[in-house]
Amino acid sequence: MIWAGSGNIEDVYVCYLCTQRLFVRLFIVSPQFRGIERFNGANKTYMGIHKVITCTRARKGLDMTGKRKKTILRTIRLSEEIDSLLEIDAQKQNISTNALVGKIMTRYVEWDRVVEKLDFVSFSNAFFVALINEVSDEKFQEIASQEAIRQMKNQAMWDFGKKDFDTLLKTILLIGKYGTASDISVETWGDGNYVITLHHKWGHKGVVFFRSFFDNFIRSELGVQPRIDIADNVIAVSFQKPLKRTS
Repeated sequence: MIWAGSGNIEDVYVCYLCTQRLFVRLFIVSPQFRGIERFNGANKTYMGIHKVITCTRARKGLDMTGKRKKTILRTIRLSEEIDSLLEIDAQKQNISTNALVGKIMTRYVEWDRVVEKLDFVSFSNAFFVALINEVSDEKFQEIASQEAIRQMKNQAMWDFGKKDFDTLLKTILLIGKYGTASDISVETWGDGNYVITLHHKWGHKGVVFFRSFFDNFIRSELGVQPRIDIADNVIAVSFQKPLKRTS
């Protein structure tokens, strides 16, 4: 999957992350980057920081279901160098060192341990934007509607052991929480009414990709036609999830 910086220290290492399969498909159809041999060796220099696609603002101390998390006390041994760096970064983010360590551990549990198994590669923002600008709109639509959705379902299976609509939506939120290309939020109310609001920095290509992705995702999973509104770099996807029938 593919899915932007705020000025804090981690934004120095902004990069995009997708599976090697999806990257190769983009690579092959791009005239400017045609030739897989250019990729060999280059991927060894790509930053290994897994900061992918969106950002969901979770309430502090709550899990994805809104329940307060239970905590335990654990003592770990760190080198002086690591401890010093953690304190420096915590001060820059205006949080405690303990909160920063918790943030790092949460990221590992929610994201890194999964994407490490899914054959992901990461690369710079500038490289990714240059790459997608060389891909035709038609091919980008095809990738968004097929390969990106397939990869999301694979990740949902690794994360939750199933790929129904709710777990797929959670997967999108996780992609968003650790994303670098866009900011995403999901609001629900009433009888299954949803609005997914997404901000991206891909210009016209972002409109092409996300419109195709969400249109195909909602129609294939729910059998309903979403309403997609676009303004500059913001996309709002509105739809109603059909209610389950009871006998």
